[in-house]
Amino acid sequence: MVLDDAIRSDLAAFLSRRFAAADVRAHLAAAAGLAVDGLPSDPRLAWDILLARAVAADCVLALVDAALDAHPADRNLTELRRLLTPRAKPRAGLSGIAAVVPLVALIVVLILYLVFGTGAARLE
Repeated sequence: MVLDDAIRSDLAAFLSRRFAAADVRAHLAAAAGLAVDGLPSDPRLAWDILLARAVAADCVLALVDAALDAHPADRNLTELRRLLTPRAKPRAGLSGIAAVVPLVALIVVLILYLVFGTGAARLE
């Protein structure tokens, strides 16, 4: 996952307000498989470094999951998890064709109706 500097900084500020204690940070980092050695005592800077490590190790979601496990009722963490979750890309090809076929069939039926009329009209 790629986080630009501004987003990482905002996310570090967000997490530092919720998880300011060094022992809590260490627990969350360990749950995500991140090293906590060499972190500064300032929560904001520590979270910025942890997030940079998480991006490098591709475990940002694991870190957010650990935070969400610690505070499962936190709506902001829940929304953060939803926003960071990769979405499946729509498949090209058959799904596009499948959407067009019923429309084409409807157009063909309408053309046949306009050209030939209804069977009931011919019986009279």
